[in-house]
Amino acid sequence: MNNDSNYLEANIRGNPVYDRLHSMIDSHIIITEEDRLYWYRCELDRVIDGDTVVLHLDLGCNTWIRSQPCRLYNINTPEMRGVERVGGIDARNHMIKLLDSAGGDLMCKTHKDKQGKYGRWLVELYHHGNNLNEQMITDGYALSMDGRYG
Repeated sequence: MNNDSNYLEANIRGNPVYDRLHSMIDSHIIITEEDRLYWYRCELDRVIDGDTVVLHLDLGCNTWIRSQPCRLYNINTPEMRGVERVGGIDARNHMIKLLDSAGGDLMCKTHKDKQGKYGRWLVELYHHGNNLNEQMITDGYALSMDGRYG
């Protein structure tokens, strides 16, 4: 298999999903041939908390998965109940703010259709190349699963 980026681009050019994805993601993000299978345009249904959202995913060919619970991959935010409640509300509100600023131009990368322990899809959310999962860490509202804050 040829991993040359020109070869890859020439072989997927004209694919409507690729064309839409390519225009929404900055050129510094490298999408391998395998990865492109796991990228979807999506629309926000609602925010559950700082690391859980419900999305409508565009699978292409006018086929959608509606109201899919999704866990943001590799981040953890405070819970909405108990002693972490205040931090959980702040994290949820910040995620809402990030998603509102996206104005509907969202892409998500699923992690090989793996599901979390509650049946949620594991996703990274992007708005014009900006990884919103990483943004939550950078802004101090989430902890990376490897233990780092922004």
